[in-house]
Amino acid sequence: MKLINEFDWDYLRYEFSNSKPFNHVVIDNFFKEEVALAIANEIPNYDGEMDAKYDNAIERKRTVQNWTKFSKTVYKAMSELVSQEFTSYLRYVTGQPELVADFGLHGGGMHLHEAVII
Repeated sequence: MKLINEFDWDYLRYEFSNSKPFNHVVIDNFFKEEVALAIANEIPNYDGEMDAKYDNAIERKRTVQNWTKFSKTVYKAMSELVSQEFTSYLRYVTGQPELVADFGLHGGGMHLHEAVII
């Protein structure tokens, strides 16, 4: 894997299975720093071209779920996240052998939420 940092998958599995109140794990510094900065710089404008808009009582967000609309770095990152190698790590960490990647990005992709100033 080129875009994400190396991790101790045994430790992540332990953390996941022993977390409370439900199984989860937090991975700080997931992407390599230069990748994270590139992704941050490539995030589209909230009012730009999006695949879906949600404006209702519980959410105001925009999504990009079409692979062809991803910037170069985001495309590479998403490709790595759905790769067989990364998915196998997730299966190991979660103990879920039936876990599969969602290449169609149903509910996935980029989600941008409207900034709310309180």
